[in-house]
Amino acid sequence: MNGPHNRNVVAIVGRPNVGKSSLFNRILGRRVAIVEKHSGTTRDRLGQQASWQNVPFELVDSGGIVTEPDEELARLVTFQVEVAISEASVILFIVDASEGLTPLDREIAATLRKKAKARVILVVNKCDDPDGLHLISEFYELGFEKLFGVSAAHGLGIGNLLDETVSLVGQASLSMEIPETSEPALRVAVVGQPNVGKSTFINVLLGQERLIVHDLPGTTRDSIDVPYQTQDGERIVFVDTAGIRRRRSMSRPIEKLSSLRAEESIERCHVAILMLEAFKGATVGDARIAHLIREKQKGCVIAVNKWDLVEDIRQSVFSRAVYDKLPFLTHCPVLFTVATTGAGLEKVLRTTLNVHRESKKQIPTPVLNRLFRDALEHRHPPLVSPGKSGRGTSSRRRLKVYYATQTGVSPPRIRLFVNDASLAKPDYLTYLTHRIRDSFPFPGSPVLLELKDRS
Repeated sequence: MNGPHNRNVVAIVGRPNVGKSSLFNRILGRRVAIVEKHSGTTRDRLGQQASWQNVPFELVDSGGIVTEPDEELARLVTFQVEVAISEASVILFIVDASEGLTPLDREIAATLRKKAKARVILVVNKCDDPDGLHLISEFYELGFEKLFGVSAAHGLGIGNLLDETVSLVGQASLSMEIPETSEPALRVAVVGQPNVGKSTFINVLLGQERLIVHDLPGTTRDSIDVPYQTQDGERIVFVDTAGIRRRRSMSRPIEKLSSLRAEESIERCHVAILMLEAFKGATVGDARIAHLIREKQKGCVIAVNKWDLVEDIRQSVFSRAVYDKLPFLTHCPVLFTVATTGAGLEKVLRTTLNVHRESKKQIPTPVLNRLFRDALEHRHPPLVSPGKSGRGTSSRRRLKVYYATQTGVSPPRIRLFVNDASLAKPDYLTYLTHRIRDSFPFPGSPVLLELKDRS
């Protein structure tokens, strides 16, 4: 059920801290991968669509290769790199001119010659001085035919490198172009606090270890785009995100940047899956993330993960407790999962697709106006002092709705033409929203009311 596999992949590999992510960002022309001086910043495979000279390809950044990993996390990073190598059409093997040829470079080169089926281009990075390109000569010892000296930080030599890269990718890559009429893939951001099971959720749905899963909180640092396709052919891009925590509880700049990237992923998604830990319930931290989803006006499904660790409590009772903690998401479905076994994941997927589908519905204008007329008659708007309405009268007045029309979808936006928008009280607007949902539930999606004074 995973997304299409016929794509031309250019994988960037090398030992830690040689500038792989800097090259990745330079080729894309924007800062996508997190770059930090500490080695090991990149852990998952990070893929983005790119093109050069009208030849499209998927560019993949990877974690630094460690040939003798002592820790489980290092082993998982190395596994992800090996997967990137196995999928690649072209491999950009990065070394560091400023440090010279190292024993680890030689080991990686031997591994690539043994395991890689793709063409390998040796990229000598950090050739920051054009007069110092002679420094690259020692790297010919590694035995690769194609060798380029570049400076990812300053953009030197990147054009020549890309010319060679796309010549190896070949014209077959043109087949991956998507027609302009094709509907864009649904973007689903999987968000939550650290170590709640976000990466496991995506891995199990895909049926492969696409994302690194480890007990160490903060394993995911970048926001990772993962393509997926359902059995019905619906295209989805899951965005695995770093755990979002309070900024003041983060000890390193990279943690703050990772959290910021997760927040940006909410901004760019269509629907967010907010994952909670069952044995903790909805916490203050979860409420903070829920506020972000609400603030960004995104659809949402709440997935309570690790449900197998909870005993003697009904799901309906737990759901009410979640809504008590997250009262601004009471329109969002609460589902229960065990990501490690896959229990409940398909239901979350179906519900997410339905949330997006329902958010695109349009209410006919006559039906909408009849709905508001009935709502106003059932419960009159409160009398409100004019305040700053500027009418020059001390008498209290009541909100009047003259006309309603839906002006947008995903999420649904409804414009109300009224006598004076300042007379609208939040509680009454909430009541009107609930009356809309009585007839058109828009599950998981916010309903936005825009009041406009009749001119």
